[in-house]
This record gives sequence, C-alpha cells and structure tokens, in this order.
Amino acid sequence: MLQIDIMQMRFSRQKNVNDVEVFQAKPDRPFVVIADFQSRGESAEDLRGKAASIGADAVIIVEVGGSYSLGEEWAHTDKYKNKNHSHILGTAIRFIKE
Repeated sequence: MLQIDIMQMRFSRQKNVNDVEVFQAKPDRPFVVIADFQSRGESAEDLRGKAASIGADAVIIVEVGGSYSLGEEWAHTDKYKNKNHSHILGTAIRFIKE
C-alpha cells in the first residue's frame, strides 16, 4: 500500500531510480520528509523506485518482522515455527539545500 501526502505531490518531479540514495538510518544532512511507504513482500529496491517516482532524493529503509499466527501478528516467541512475517517501511526525503 502506498501512502503519499497529496500536498507534496504537486511539487514532485520523477527522478531516475539510480539517483535516489538508500539509507538504513537517518542521514547526517538536513532533510524534509515527503512521504512514508509501508509494504509487505517488497524490497528496498521497490521502495527506492517509489521514492524516485515522487522526486525524492533518498529513502530511509527499515525492515521489521517476526512470527505470527492468524490471531496474533507479532509474537514474542517462535511458537509458530516457520510462519514468518516481514514488513518494510520507507521514508522518502528531500535534502535541504543550505
């Protein structure tokens, strides 16, 4: 599922995916957030492509997961062996030019 702040969309210009940087943590340079992505079954490269499509300079990626059952998505122990859940989060950003 792709969620984008509609107000930011009108300022967007699509970028080449190769020009979008990928971070695993907050970058040191100042930036503004232009969108947040959440997905299951996609990769960091997929979210990089989505970030490029809205003109982001970079995307900060966080992958989360755990074990689950139909009644309990986030289990504290591996009592549901081999039933893993993965979720990827991405924050599309634009760097502030100083």
